[in-house]
Amino acid sequence: MRHRRFEPEAAELNLIPIMNMVMCLIPAILFGASTVKIGVIEAARPIFGCHHNHDEIGGAQPLNLKVAVEPNGITLSATEAGFEAVVPAAARHIPKGEAELMTLYNHLNALRARYPDEPTFLLTAAPNVPFNRIVSVLDASRAQLDAPRFTSPADFTAAALKRESGRALPLWDAPIFTVAQSAQTND
Repeated sequence: MRHRRFEPEAAELNLIPIMNMVMCLIPAILFGASTVKIGVIEAARPIFGCHHNHDEIGGAQPLNLKVAVEPNGITLSATEAGFEAVVPAAARHIPKGEAELMTLYNHLNALRARYPDEPTFLLTAAPNVPFNRIVSVLDASRAQLDAPRFTSPADFTAAALKRESGRALPLWDAPIFTVAQSAQTND
């Protein structure tokens, strides 16, 4: 008796369901990618290097402006002695509220007039400050508006950008983000 050997037949792979799935996914992925908007906030990076004594070089002391966004308001500080003449000690803490960004803009604009060559300021924020509040501070410090000083929050929010040759004039256009850390004690 002869035995027949069983030889398995090569099964054809049915690619039609996979091709149909890919054809359905491609338009969905393309549509999803077109609806995503990516935003970028330009910021400067800290510059490290050799520090010079500005009195020996003959230059002015740097302002070293620091804007600290806190849950209860915004605090301004600086190391240059002339800072006191522009922003008195009583006005350095701007309480959180309707006029917070307007007051910040007024101080920053006055500092820009006094220190026109100062390119940057340090921006810190407490860990519990919402990100949209930090972005609002950046927006208030980014460009010059059509008036140098505002007294009404409504006038501030309705103000237009000051333009030159079709471009908005910068106010403080290079913030440097720093980390605000609180000291923790181990008991």
